Amino acid sequence: MSAWAGIWYFCSRQTGDDRSDGYLSWPEGNGRLISELASSAGAERLKTQWLVHTLERDDAGWNVHVFDAATKQPVWLKARQVVLACPRFVAARVLADWRKAPPDFLKEFQVGPWAVANVTLDAHPKSRGFPLCWDNVLYESKSLGYVVATHQAPRADEHGPTVLTWYYPLTGDPVAERTRLLETKYEDWEALVMADLSPAHFNFEPMVKRIEVMRWGHAMIRPRPGFIWGGARQKAQQSLEGLHFAHTELGGLALFEEANHFGVTAAERVLAGLGRRSDSWL
Repeated sequence: MSAWAGIWYFCSRQTGDDRSDGYLSWPEGNGRLISELASSAGAERLKTQWLVHTLERDDAGWNVHVFDAATKQPVWLKARQVVLACPRFVAARVLADWRKAPPDFLKEFQVGPWAVANVTLDAHPKSRGFPLCWDNVLYESKSLGYVVATHQAPRADEHGPTVLTWYYPLTGDPVAERTRLLETKYEDWEALVMADLSPAHFNFEPMVKRIEVMRWGHAMIRPRPGFIWGGARQKAQQSLEGLHFAHTELGGLALFEEANHFGVTAAERVLAGLGRRSDSWL
């Protein structure tokens, strides 16, 4: 089954009560998409321990310089068409010409730090007010709330152990907030998680068995005023002689839909660059 066929199948299959779920979501999250795409590509074509550190253009195409972490050896590739799917601050370091002279529009791309916590509970918590659901937003909280990671488990397990994934964006100056993110101790994050979640549920603290906090210094693009409709995004979307860009931040919002749109756009540009005709999916 191709990746796209797999996505369509999982999206359209029926649930036990003969109703379509109507959304793309699986217990393993985007891991399902990754596994389907990997299966479609084939193991012999998929390189998972390669670090691309330099892209250079010459008259014959693109030179791709790689460090193979498995063998600890350098690898050199030659490509007619390349898709570079990474944040702009990474692309600015990988693309050799940009390392020497970064274009001005790169400065307009700002990414904000986030903290994400997985909270393991020995049972589903009882809510105050609206019943527990997949995406839960807390009233007057600075966090974005949490999702129930086991929301697609069988109904027999809906009262058993679960994991809540909690999201906290740091919305001030990015540099200052990254410093704050690094300097905040684990005990402080734990206290913040508990202070944020406890008011929403009865007898919450005794149910918590484990809290795991992950700090993301460059988590998501910031759609600040003037950026969405400014010229930086449009300039960043332009291909460079067979080099095509793809990433959520090209749309200015950290959404799956943006990743899908710009990934398809890049793929169609590759086909056009290779002289292969195809109907657009967009």
